[in-house]
Amino acid sequence: MSKTKNPYPHVLEDVRPAFALSDADRAASVEQDRWIPYTAATASLEEMTDLLKMKKRFRPPNLLIVGPAKNGKTALATYFSQLHPKRKNPNDDTDEIPVVTMDAPGEGVENRIYSQILNALGESAPKSDRTQDRFIQVVKAFHDLKVKL
Repeated sequence: MSKTKNPYPHVLEDVRPAFALSDADRAASVEQDRWIPYTAATASLEEMTDLLKMKKRFRPPNLLIVGPAKNGKTALATYFSQLHPKRKNPNDDTDEIPVVTMDAPGEGVENRIYSQILNALGESAPKSDRTQDRFIQVVKAFHDLKVKL
């Protein structure tokens, strides 16, 4: 029995079924967000995974990803957070969010940053407008939800 030769060896395997779709459905599939595992992104994912697996330390290492606009930084963070979604702790049935992503506000106003973090965690900001109150709530939420990155 002979195997049919793959006419699209250069195309990612999970995308190949799109070639059998109608023109309209194929065009719609092209518009979907899709992770493309290029070398630099894969290396960054591996570094992020190493950070996630690391035990808690007083001075943990960090990773800064820098690049021009429209170069995939947000896609990388989004994909990584999708690989590590919110889950239930089987021991006590509490929620855990190992990876949190958020859009940073346009200006670096501390109070707004804390509000964005709380929003990403599904928490409502405290009624108080004091930065210290929001900071305390973020720290508590990170602890309670076992946020690592």
